[in-house]
Amino acid sequence: MVGSQLSKVSKFTTYKEWGLPLAEFSLVSVADDLIRFGAVPGIASLGAGIGFGSFHEDGAVEINYTDIVKIDKSLRADILLFDYWVHNADRALSANGGNPNLLWHADKEQLVVIDHNAAFEDDFSQADFFKHHIFRDSVAGWGESFRESRQQKILEVLGKFPDICALVPEAWYADNELTGFSAELVRMKQVLNRIKENPNAFWEVSL
Repeated sequence: MVGSQLSKVSKFTTYKEWGLPLAEFSLVSVADDLIRFGAVPGIASLGAGIGFGSFHEDGAVEINYTDIVKIDKSLRADILLFDYWVHNADRALSANGGNPNLLWHADKEQLVVIDHNAAFEDDFSQADFFKHHIFRDSVAGWGESFRESRQQKILEVLGKFPDICALVPEAWYADNELTGFSAELVRMKQVLNRIKENPNAFWEVSL
């Protein structure tokens, strides 16, 4: 989301428990006029009102396929695991192109992670995920020590999930607890909890 088009409402308490290099983010107010008269194709699907946005990263551009080798191996493995955990398949890139949703500061050689709006998709395919993800080869680094440490990290983050949900604006919840955003939260918890309920199945990755 472009900062000049959005006005900041309030900044979330910083929940970056995983330690990924995320772009700074905030709740934003999307004006009705922006939706009605905006020239960006498909902008109406954004919806007016309170939303979630990332701040512009000066000097960062979409990462190139040739830059992948410059990224720390452990960070690549962590991003792959995080996206797998939250069912975010929208980070694809190959030598033929794609949509990685990652920015790259060439002068600093620093990565910036953006755009998780496709997480928790209903039609998530594990096979497709590990076929197309930009860091798909990093699954080879998911050894025993990696799995033990990252599983502990995930369980720690899960323990804070209720506090994180408490930051969600009340307006996002529907009156009926089984409809709207409340129903989405139930589904999100099911996705996130699978490592706790069946860790062996979680780590069984068939390529």
